[in-house]
Amino acid sequence: MSDLDEPNWGGTLMERMGIRAVSFSAERAEIQMEVAGNTQPMGILHGGANAVLVETAASLAATYAAPEGMVAVGSELSVSHLKPARTKTVSAVAEALRIGRSQAVYQVRVYDGKGSLTACGRMTGHFIPEPN
Repeated sequence: MSDLDEPNWGGTLMERMGIRAVSFSAERAEIQMEVAGNTQPMGILHGGANAVLVETAASLAATYAAPEGMVAVGSELSVSHLKPARTKTVSAVAEALRIGRSQAVYQVRVYDGKGSLTACGRMTGHFIPEPN
């Protein structure tokens, strides 16, 4: 996938949750999502949605880091919920900690619409041969 290709999320969890790619490269990816429809009954962003944001942002970047003929798949995910998100939108920014030949590790920060840090996480993506 070249740095100019838009991700195709048709029919995926990302499409159902309304996640949009803002910017993406092997080193950094940013995504956004509406909070509405992704909440707990209390009206705050669901913790599972935070996990999806962390994995999606990191996986998007890892996709661009994967060597030719390989794809990135998540093998480890951790998420810390820091503060409830109640704004209209949230964004997640993944930044590479290390990109190697067989794996890439990303740190991800989730921000509410006011720019406050609401969650953070880390994902390790392993590179595997592209399925036929």
